[in-house]
Amino acid sequence: MSEQVQNVSCCNVISDREQALIALTAAIALNNGNLVKQAVISAKEVGINNDEIGMISEVVTKLQGMEGMSIEEMAAQSQTSSSTCCR
Repeated sequence: MSEQVQNVSCCNVISDREQALIALTAAIALNNGNLVKQAVISAKEVGINNDEIGMISEVVTKLQGMEGMSIEEMAAQSQTSSSTCCR
């Protein structure tokens, strides 16, 4: 796991995989290319594959497009989207 991700880690409550997923999600949300690159490397080191990385990127992008929506509106839109996804 990259040094920056390890520096953020404060305890062993969550696994290295979970820490890498969180770091990747945050880096994508911050739209920080250097952090994304480091987070992808860390993710690969703990077994996260390209499909999972792509899915995280899609989710973050969708959520960024929902800025200003209420939780209820997000949930309703997500349910509509999930009915056509993955089938």
